[in-house]
Amino acid sequence: ALVISTRTGWNGKIGGKPTQLWLGGSYWDTDNTASSTIDVPGIGRVQFEADQGPRNSWNAVAGGSFEMSKRWSLFAEYGFNFDDVNIVATGLTYRF
Repeated sequence: ALVISTRTGWNGKIGGKPTQLWLGGSYWDTDNTASSTIDVPGIGRVQFEADQGPRNSWNAVAGGSFEMSKRWSLFAEYGFNFDDVNIVATGLTYRF
């Protein structure tokens, strides 16, 4: 699989806390073919093949990061293309 993303945005402070907001795009070249054989009771051995991958390889992304303290920060990102992709990624970071 090949996944490429790019982002541009703002790096500043909100309420005195370091904050980043971004917009961008990503390209997903994740096409794959899954194939196998399975024994189905009453039918016998069945071979199958399925093509997998997004209908649209290009997606938009929007997200942000907020540093609550020197040790704790949050991030969230949403990826979408108004068709077959809706991705939400979130995270909590602790620095020690």
